[in-house]
Amino acid sequence: MTGQQAATTLLSGLCITLVPTRTGTLLPILLTAPDPSETPSAELNADLITDISAATLDSSLDPPTWRWRIGWQHNFTVQASGSGLHPQAPADRQAVVAVADRAAVWWSAQIKSHWRVPNDPALITTALASQADAVLVAQRHGALWGTQRRLWAVAVPQDLAWGIDLGDVVGITAPAAGLTDRQLARVVSEQIRATDQTVTFQILV
Repeated sequence: MTGQQAATTLLSGLCITLVPTRTGTLLPILLTAPDPSETPSAELNADLITDISAATLDSSLDPPTWRWRIGWQHNFTVQASGSGLHPQAPADRQAVVAVADRAAVWWSAQIKSHWRVPNDPALITTALASQADAVLVAQRHGALWGTQRRLWAVAVPQDLAWGIDLGDVVGITAPAAGLTDRQLARVVSEQIRATDQTVTFQILV
């Protein structure tokens, strides 16, 4: 296992992703659905937004996912029956060592029936040891990706953008589909255009 794989495994069990910052370092951000009671870092509206356009979500997230499987108590030495296990090993112990991961599952029958081919990601291997923790993470994945999400590229003046960091929650109101009523969104990436004095954020709604 490489260092990158180890870090990914550890972070995936915490709903955390690493993103590059303006200073060239890596920043861990909690990628979860915005909390309605959360105070946004900024309010973006038509007076502040210089440009807005729809961006494309990864095909693994659009259409939405109907099931998330979060692994816990990872087993690095899978041993199937007949592989030299002690004959007196109890059946429940044999069942544990026969699989790489035990799984906590979030699922939505509504999404599965609504979409012809909804996404169904493979089990996510984590470093979690507790079933309760894995259930919580599965629920967080379901809350974020178990609904139709839109990704928007939103350009704002640089002096406003410096007060917004990756991972922040912002309020957005704009003359675009689904944004005419104020929505809470999370900033997931940015592109700085020094010549235009603007910053383009990718915002997940």
